[in-house]
Amino acid sequence: MRSRGRVVLFLVLLSLAGYVFVHASGMVGRRTPRVPPPLVEMRADRGAPDYRPSGDQLEFTMSGVFENTLEAMERAEARGMTTLELELRRTKDGHLVILHDARVDRTTDGEGAAAELTLEALKGLEAGNGARVPTLEEVFDRFGERVHYQLEVMDQAYIQPHEAELVGMIRRYGLNAQTVVASRFPWVLGQVEKLNPALRTELVLTGERALLLSGPVLQQGWIDFYGIDGVQLSSAAISSGQVAALHDRGLYVAAADAMDQKTAEVLRRAGVDSISTFFTSLEEIPPEVPRHYELPLPPPPPAPPVESLPVESLPVESLPVESLPDESSPSDPTKQ
Repeated sequence: MRSRGRVVLFLVLLSLAGYVFVHASGMVGRRTPRVPPPLVEMRADRGAPDYRPSGDQLEFTMSGVFENTLEAMERAEARGMTTLELELRRTKDGHLVILHDARVDRTTDGEGAAAELTLEALKGLEAGNGARVPTLEEVFDRFGERVHYQLEVMDQAYIQPHEAELVGMIRRYGLNAQTVVASRFPWVLGQVEKLNPALRTELVLTGERALLLSGPVLQQGWIDFYGIDGVQLSSAAISSGQVAALHDRGLYVAAADAMDQKTAEVLRRAGVDSISTFFTSLEEIPPEVPRHYELPLPPPPPAPPVESLPVESLPVESLPVESLPDESSPSDPTKQ
């Protein structure tokens, strides 16, 4: 409990320091009225590679195609999926690639951190059935305006060096209207908002991070200040009342990890705006999958009073952002 309290306090201090940094750098926190995103019935999470349950265990095997490959995305589009939900990493030489984990070990025949590999080295690795890790540019070249995109910036750096490149590439391909930029880090979304207010932004609040960051001081402050348009929540944490409250605030609600038909139907009745799944249709989703991580979570600890935090004494450069827990390299691909 003491360790968790320290983590929560650190995240509170980090968010407030981010507020000071963004304010000083000219970002303006605002909630401008925008056209809501089109209703996306299903998002192809990692290209919808068809992870399938093994018995009653949380073990998944890949069937036919492999995650975040062009082959998976092509099949998802062919089966009627309207949005590709993809994760972005940056290679050592600065290229934006589609890769969920910080390391390549789980999804390729190589090993090591993606940030320490050049694009040439990454392209030398096999990502399943001869497929290679695609760049974002390759994805845009292949699919263009035919689909919508949710692109999640995965890296943890305080202000990402590739945000300007990402925003510029989206604009260059004419995809502003059909792209959502997502991140677990609200200051990243604030930078995107500053670079291109026309882009929709989505705060990812799933897993352990959602438990720690869901207090009203943090969640509402971040959403309002950074001009965030929507939130992505774990399917197990969504209720119709919560969706209605977020809609009343002008936010759209995306649901992550719809792993069975029962969950998907509950999400639809709750009124969510989109559902992310590894499957290319509801008919392929198993009727029900036992998942121990859907057990009710304890309520988040109360946030300390804002006035008790010495924000002025926290220079941004002193915050060890790299020490934040990395939740993006799970052994179980269903844990986001």
